[in-house]
Amino acid sequence: MKLSRMKCTIEHYRFVRSKVLQELHHQEKILDLQGLERFDSSCIALILACRRRYPDLQVLHVPKRFERLAKLYGVQDLVFDKASV
Repeated sequence: MKLSRMKCTIEHYRFVRSKVLQELHHQEKILDLQGLERFDSSCIALILACRRRYPDLQVLHVPKRFERLAKLYGVQDLVFDKASV
């Protein structure tokens, strides 16, 4: 699933989480962050929720700012697999 032109912030979390989990259920377990417009720590929570449900999830095209946010919170090893970053 591609998150392009989406906002993954606390204000949009429930909607985005529902949409992402539903689409991942029916598609390949790939989450493409290319084009993600706005995000905050709730986007990290979203990826963690997806990983709990789909441990084989691949996270692609991780923006540098998102990578830094995950490192700031100390969860980069939980959020990304080695091939993601």
